[in-house]
Amino acid sequence: MGLSIAVFVPEGIVIGCDTQSRVVNSDEGYIQKHQQKLFSFAGRFLVNIIGDVFYKETPCGVFVERAFQILRDRVFDTTREFAVSLDEKIVTMIGKEQKISFYVAGIDSSKENVFEPTVFLVEHNNITQVNHGLDDKLVYNYHAVGCSFWIDKLILPTIAHMGETEDIRLDEARIDFSKYSLENSIEFLHSMLKISNKMDEFTQIRPRVGDDFSIGVLSLNSQIKIVQHA
Repeated sequence: MGLSIAVFVPEGIVIGCDTQSRVVNSDEGYIQKHQQKLFSFAGRFLVNIIGDVFYKETPCGVFVERAFQILRDRVFDTTREFAVSLDEKIVTMIGKEQKISFYVAGIDSSKENVFEPTVFLVEHNNITQVNHGLDDKLVYNYHAVGCSFWIDKLILPTIAHMGETEDIRLDEARIDFSKYSLENSIEFLHSMLKISNKMDEFTQIRPRVGDDFSIGVLSLNSQIKIVQHA
């Protein structure tokens, strides 16, 4: 299934994912196949395919790039407008029952002409902004989709067993993303992806998170950079 993580900080947005598409069991062990999951559109938006990366044996990236071609001459005022249009084009190509999920990230201008990082999760034809709180205010945090089991163990509240009857609940990790830079976010993302991959390896299970990663950086001035890590 893989793992995708979005981090939203004052300087912008960083999205990271593994590139694993399939795992083949051989005499030498597990062999990973890879596909592109992270894309940029018009130098303004980041798109990250989440989960399964094939639709009827066709890489989902093919449909994303076809949609890009259809939308290439459109001008989008907001990230939501682009996310809705992208989803509509993909649904038109493969049907309403499509299971392609993806992050869409961009930089929008608020009513006060302040640039704000914006991240949407498009999943089963629903579009949700994941970097706004319940009061609809911008929050600085991270959001993960996929095989986040090991991250949850590290960051979410954990119960430590002390003897047969006594339990001590450990607080969640104190991470103040409002003080993170884009470089901090890249380091955090790479560490979480690497830990998830290596823990699958250490526990000798079929790898759910691949050993090759893509990380996309979108700064407040709308500059985009996609880099590969291992």
